[in-house]
Amino acid sequence: LGAVGLTGCKATTASTGIRVQELSMGNIATQLARQTQHRAFISATMSRIASTGTSSATGRPLLWESDVVGRHGFHTSSLNMAKDYYEILGVGKDASNGEIKKAYYKLAKENHPDTNAGDPKAEAKFQEVQKAYETLSDSDKKATYDQLGADRYEQAQSGGGGAGGFDGGFHGGFHGFSNMHGGEVDMEDLLNSFFGGGQRGGGGFRRRKPTRGEDLEVQLLITMKEAFSGITKQVRIPGLQSGDDVIDLTVPAGVDTGDRIQVDGKGLPGPGKLPPGNLFVQFRVANDRNFIRDGSDVHVDLDVPLTLAALGGSISVPTLAGDVEMKIRPGVQGGHKLKLSGRGFPRLRMHGHGDQIVHVTVKTPRGLSERQKELLQEFADEEEKKKEEKKKAA
Repeated sequence: LGAVGLTGCKATTASTGIRVQELSMGNIATQLARQTQHRAFISATMSRIASTGTSSATGRPLLWESDVVGRHGFHTSSLNMAKDYYEILGVGKDASNGEIKKAYYKLAKENHPDTNAGDPKAEAKFQEVQKAYETLSDSDKKATYDQLGADRYEQAQSGGGGAGGFDGGFHGGFHGFSNMHGGEVDMEDLLNSFFGGGQRGGGGFRRRKPTRGEDLEVQLLITMKEAFSGITKQVRIPGLQSGDDVIDLTVPAGVDTGDRIQVDGKGLPGPGKLPPGNLFVQFRVANDRNFIRDGSDVHVDLDVPLTLAALGGSISVPTLAGDVEMKIRPGVQGGHKLKLSGRGFPRLRMHGHGDQIVHVTVKTPRGLSERQKELLQEFADEEEKKKEEKKKAA
């Protein structure tokens, strides 16, 4: 019930399962309008239902009984509570963009697969952190997330974005439930079917007549460098019997995980003389051992020799476009962040590139020769003299 957004639905349990009170369409509309203020009530009601034990008939939790949800096509997987994005990053809901970014970089660095090889928990945590940051770092997505909450936001995202050109994922708003036959499900029919409105037999809902063939969706895995520069990839179209099942797809520079491209007319053939459906290609960008992506920005760690950190100079820095020389000012400290402007990802739908943020680590030398030790000792002695002179001057 929570997934549909209905409140005030009375549920009772018996030895044979769960019975849900029917609501009229007018009452449903009223309840939908009050869903925000009654969200707490729904959570409490569903918790009470879930705590009633198992059905004597099937041995399953009462809330999962097929006579309530199964026959209407609703998935019980939605009962799994989504993790709160703020808790994943360890920040409060009033955290600033800077605090969110700082928390993300720290967790991403700690759980990066390349520094935790063979640790599935770290890899899962890394994916969670990426997902949470992608939403909370985008002002529009963050506002939608704050309004819907973790569960409903993820349910909306899992439903896919709309068609038409380049799709960056969830855009908010309700546009009806799409089916796999090129049409849409009638919302009134769906509600009548779920609550037994009695206008149609068989418990099913009416589908509008298809206007084209079924759409297809495939995932395409690309490397971070391919996402940076763009590339042409061959994509195999599933479900087609003819030889025309492979297409050349131009991947635009700057795509990120979750972005989609629509290819018109490359879905399944339409019934009769109707046109074919469309093909949606969703991108998944693989992690890179050297770089961490942050929207259009890129982060990289850089070891700076002790002498270079003290005296300053130039050092070679890896970027997604190749190594470049960067100047280090004298006295740079470990933990400092330096910026290479315009060395990040191309900004989709906008001009320009993001930046590359270089995180400095001062590398302490090992295996010193006797002469090197002597020189460092002389340096230490000079430092002590300077301290004594400052004390006397004070």
